Amino acid sequence: MCATKHRENEAHNLQSLFYGMRFLMKWGRDATWQDAVAHLQPEQQRQWLLVAMEMYRTNGLTWTALLPDVDPIAEPYVESLGLG
Repeated sequence: MCATKHRENEAHNLQSLFYGMRFLMKWGRDATWQDAVAHLQPEQQRQWLLVAMEMYRTNGLTWTALLPDVDPIAEPYVESLGLG
């Protein structure tokens, strides 16, 4: 799914070119951090988003956010296991 092997409680790799292109082709829009963590439990989502926001801020990068009328797309972790 994101071309990165990770545990179930970790975000999909938003920086993966494969993930970005596959997401865009499947869903018709760019993936955001909210999409990358949408398969996680709410507290895990919050923790990952805080870490990501800080990482972007300290590196002078632009934070990606969804428009208010667009819901995050939760792509299940189990779909990533085929790459393992």
